[in-house]
Formats: sequence, structure tokens, C-alpha cells
Amino acid sequence: MTRLQIKATKRVVAAASTLLQAYIPNDKRGRAGSAMNTVITLASVVSMGLSDMLGDALGVRQVFYLSGLITVFSGLLAAILMRSPAPADARPGFAVNFPDHP
Repeated sequence: MTRLQIKATKRVVAAASTLLQAYIPNDKRGRAGSAMNTVITLASVVSMGLSDMLGDALGVRQVFYLSGLITVFSGLLAAILMRSPAPADARPGFAVNFPDHP
């Protein structure tokens, strides 16, 4: 992994850990954290294997282009999906219940 990838991964894990602590009840936080770490580790292992196979099949440059496209698409999707929801009264029949936090 490059330094940039390591920095980006650390920031994503830090943000996910913060969200996990904010929204998961205390008695389930350990299980949720373990599940999150398992998924991150599994995704890392699978991505390394896939990138090796794709690099052999398509060439390294094409794998980087594909990785860039996936990153841009994921960023756009996250920007769309993570917008702040409109107030519940602005959308009839739809209510968002977020836990109250100090």
C-alpha cells in the first residue's frame, strides 16, 4: 500500500469507528467493532488478490484506471446517499428517527 492509501484507510476507519461509537448501544459495541474489523480485513485481502489477478489479465495501468473510476463512482454515490435528510414534516409519510446524543 502506498502512503496515500494508508492515510485514506486510517481516516475511513476513524470515521467509521466514530459513527459506531455514536450509534451502537454500549452492550453491542464490541460485537459491532469486531464485525467492522473483520469486514475491513476481509476486504483488504480480497482486493489484494483481485488486483493481482486483474493486473495479470488487463495490465497494471488499466487496473489503476479501473480503481480510479470505482473511487470516483463511490465518492459520488456517497455524496448522494449521505446528504442530510429533509425534515420529516417536509416529506409526508416519512419520518427519520435518529438517536438523541448530547
